[in-house]
Amino acid sequence: MAKRLTLQIDRPCFKDILNGAQDVEHRFIYPSNVNKYVIQTETEEGLDIQCVKYDELYLINGRRKEAPRLTVLVESAEFVPFIDEDGNDLVTVGEDGEEYLVCQVWYHLGKVTSTENVPDDYYYDEATKAERRELFLKGQAELEQSLF
Repeated sequence: MAKRLTLQIDRPCFKDILNGAQDVEHRFIYPSNVNKYVIQTETEEGLDIQCVKYDELYLINGRRKEAPRLTVLVESAEFVPFIDEDGNDLVTVGEDGEEYLVCQVWYHLGKVTSTENVPDDYYYDEATKAERRELFLKGQAELEQSLF
């Protein structure tokens, strides 16, 4: 059986994934959700961080029972620590006063395998799909440039 991660997602991102315009889903990692996204192991060299392997994401756009949903395959996952202009890891302080890394997990997405309750107006025409894909790629490039 496939290992599935269920996530809430906003409408623009849901529609972009549904239509193939967005192929990476980003999630911030906090102390409260760290075990959902990564496995941390102490080694002689320091902390080894690996992404939890999921085969698919089950994305829900909203909280109502009949909310639009889709299942999309995960091709790979990437742990992405944020760094400052000097190349140092960014850290922040949580509500408990403890410091933690500012980081995300990036899920590189494949094919949408199923949908439920998706209204017709969620589907793009080819021109809109191309425009949304271009916007996503530009935003992704800017994010990557700011991180690395």
